[in-house]
Amino acid sequence: MTQPVALMTTDRPALADKGTRTFHYVIQNIDDIVSVYGHGLAGRVLVEVAARADLAFANRSWPAVIEAWGVTLVCYDFDDGVDDWTMLESSLVAICGDAIVVGGHAVFVSLTLLEMSNIARLATSRQRGRMVNAFEFRGDMCVAASIYRALARSGIYFSEGRVTASDGGADLYRPLLPHVVYGDGHEIADRQVNARDFIVALDRVGLTRVFDRIVVLAAIDRLRHHPEETLGCSISALSAIDDVWWHSTLVILSAQPAIAARLIVEIERLHLLAHPEPVALFAAALRARGCKVAIGDFDGTAAALALARDGVIDLIKIDAGRGTDGQPATRRADVNALIRQASHLQAAVVAANVENETDFAEVLAAGARWVHGPFIG
Repeated sequence: MTQPVALMTTDRPALADKGTRTFHYVIQNIDDIVSVYGHGLAGRVLVEVAARADLAFANRSWPAVIEAWGVTLVCYDFDDGVDDWTMLESSLVAICGDAIVVGGHAVFVSLTLLEMSNIARLATSRQRGRMVNAFEFRGDMCVAASIYRALARSGIYFSEGRVTASDGGADLYRPLLPHVVYGDGHEIADRQVNARDFIVALDRVGLTRVFDRIVVLAAIDRLRHHPEETLGCSISALSAIDDVWWHSTLVILSAQPAIAARLIVEIERLHLLAHPEPVALFAAALRARGCKVAIGDFDGTAAALALARDGVIDLIKIDAGRGTDGQPATRRADVNALIRQASHLQAAVVAANVENETDFAEVLAAGARWVHGPFIG
């Protein structure tokens, strides 16, 4: 998996005057596209990315120049305020959120944005020389096309769970489980697809950014209409980067602290990252605006422990389900040991996927203060 490298947007010094800024739209999966579809198709993808960038900034006459790895955009009279950064964010969504159809293939690009001052990082923004399973890659692209079509047609839906006190006290928050709906959205029960059924495919091809952004913005909108609720939403660790993709989200949270205080962002699948530093910076940006941050699948690895020990995480969720390894006793012992280990950390511990009364009694004995799962409702 290509590691994300991004242009950080927080704590950026203000410019005294408008000036020329140069940004690089780096296609992180361009080498995989070449490997699977060939140089000809990849070249046409580059042309389309440049065309979409040109269209996004048509009223500013900012030229887009095609490079081997993506597109360079020269921004004249760039204003280091909200509007121009919002335009950059919108351009990323417009380029990545719709398939590029070439020769019957629907291809999506994974973009990150670098500024000229960060050009030295270009060499590390794409992973080269890795083996790509062409059959799997094509399948994942088909999944992405199906999901984004459903989102465009019907939007996103949520079901709610409960994270409640193990001693019978009040709920801590309600985690939102996203799903998409095929068709017109009127027959949800018959046509819904749980995000857990397709998110791994999006992870494999680096296409989580658009989806996770939709999830968080939809959760914020839900909080806006339900002022009595505290809600949680999960995103991939690949999306947990304090960069332009989250510009408008962070602006909203800064402007509406009452909403930010009721939002918990769960970051999942830390194993996809080579190091946890981007997640720590992203968590700090959210917490600075009043949000809480959780590790959605704490497993005791070095990356997860580093985040928990650094005090940038408010909650730790541990999967207390029995798993499918055929050794429930061993699994239970490991889970209980992990709960006891996590209980010594600063973050609150949530035992997730508690399925029955036996599970509940065991995680309670292990020290879990909060529980979540089918047994809880």
